[in-house]
Amino acid sequence: MMQVMDHKWERYVLIFVLTVLTGTSAQAQFKEDPKDSFSVGFSHEINGLIHGRSTFSGQYVHGRRTFELGLLLSRYESLAGFVFKHQFFLNQNRSGDNYHAQDYGFRPFLVYHFIYNQDIPETFLRNDLSGDSFFLGPVPEQTPTMMSIEHYLGIGAEINLTGTVYANMYAGGGLYFYRNNSRIVSDNEGVLPQQLTDFTWNVSLGLGYRFN
Repeated sequence: MMQVMDHKWERYVLIFVLTVLTGTSAQAQFKEDPKDSFSVGFSHEINGLIHGRSTFSGQYVHGRRTFELGLLLSRYESLAGFVFKHQFFLNQNRSGDNYHAQDYGFRPFLVYHFIYNQDIPETFLRNDLSGDSFFLGPVPEQTPTMMSIEHYLGIGAEINLTGTVYANMYAGGGLYFYRNNSRIVSDNEGVLPQQLTDFTWNVSLGLGYRFN
């Protein structure tokens, strides 16, 4: 069973990396500015909702802005959703020219982070969110039955480690919507899956490789 999941995980990563590399080569000729760049990266994050998760992503940098799409991986070593991240760098221009990220080894930024996370088992949760709900069962605790949609705003920084490798980190907070299909609640409208909306924090740390 674990060998099957290992191969599945490796297949997703290989497909994603090849897609990003192919897209980078194909789209390089369509850059809006010669100093625009593409990168791939891996990050791990923790927050107030779940214990941890990882993301493989591809990023396009144009001026002060980055546009990033990624695949979310679960602890079951399978795809568990996707993310979108938009950064705005805060460095002051060193000259009258346009801002170019590669001219700065340290790049503080503001960030918006969207996450669609599906197939979460209850054992991933950092806190008990059962509340007044009722467990349907018989469903094993490890069975993925939950999903979340999350929006975060934060502040962070990118730091060059070499000419092409950089570290990326940020901390922030935001709103999440959570649904658990294995638990039900009863109200005036009848019986519905458990659904919650609340605020929480999010911390992310990752590494990226930028194509020059």
